[in-house]
Amino acid sequence: MRQKTIESAVMFADISDSTRLYESLGDGRAQSIISQCLTRMISICDRQSGILIKTVGDEIMYCFPTVNEAVLAAQTINQALESEISSEGVKLSVRIGMHFGKVVEKERDLYGDVVNVAARLTSIARAQQIITTQAVIDRLSEGFNNGVRLYDQAAIRGKQEEIKMYEILWGQEDVTGIISQVDLARHTGFSVLVLKYEDQKYVVKPSNNPMLIGRGKQCQLIVNTLLASRKHARLEYHRGKFVLVDQSTNGTFVKSQEGGEVYLRREELPLFGDGLISLGESIADNPGKLIHFHCQ
Repeated sequence: MRQKTIESAVMFADISDSTRLYESLGDGRAQSIISQCLTRMISICDRQSGILIKTVGDEIMYCFPTVNEAVLAAQTINQALESEISSEGVKLSVRIGMHFGKVVEKERDLYGDVVNVAARLTSIARAQQIITTQAVIDRLSEGFNNGVRLYDQAAIRGKQEEIKMYEILWGQEDVTGIISQVDLARHTGFSVLVLKYEDQKYVVKPSNNPMLIGRGKQCQLIVNTLLASRKHARLEYHRGKFVLVDQSTNGTFVKSQEGGEVYLRREELPLFGDGLISLGESIADNPGKLIHFHCQ
């Protein structure tokens, strides 16, 4: 099987809320409208020197030789759909994600980290949004940068470190402002989480992300209680906050100094200040196996 590595801008465009369309119109009519929309998007991308890699359901995947062509295609798609209403009175919109870098080309498909990141950004984008990365922004020609703003900075699935995400505008009016990363850090800045369990102390930093808690040997903090699951919960770091994510059978109980006890089961909770964590049973019923936490 022959393969080669190339540099390319990879773009995914996904039709938003297509499930609702199938439910309201039925399979046949909905499929016809979606097919027309996909054909329209493909035509726009082809005119910008794009190469169609594949269509999957209501999504297309394209690659472009330059980021300028990818961005222009994405903007044109949104502009075209903004002014189009189908014969059924339906107005469609798309979510678009794109990234640039080296990809592996094999059997007319693309593989690698660039493809994965572009796909993740598409899932993060909302309807009519184009979300991209620093790698794309750095390569845009002068004139394109006027329509770019910082959207977020966060970890995405499959990547350990947080990445900067940018929104590429395409002519919408009344664009909502976004708090800057400096202001965001001022309001949500925790850099260390201290955990104490029995006679042990754990200092958790963003670089430890994620940290497992439970009774299994693979956990960084092992809690020896029968009501705890082997991988009971994990600690993640998002946007300046340490977040406790329960993934257990019996749930997790959390109590801060300022508030009452909160029960989590397959849910998550940001940790603030000082408090207690109990795995599998209420804090009052588990005084000898409590985890003390302190955010600073």
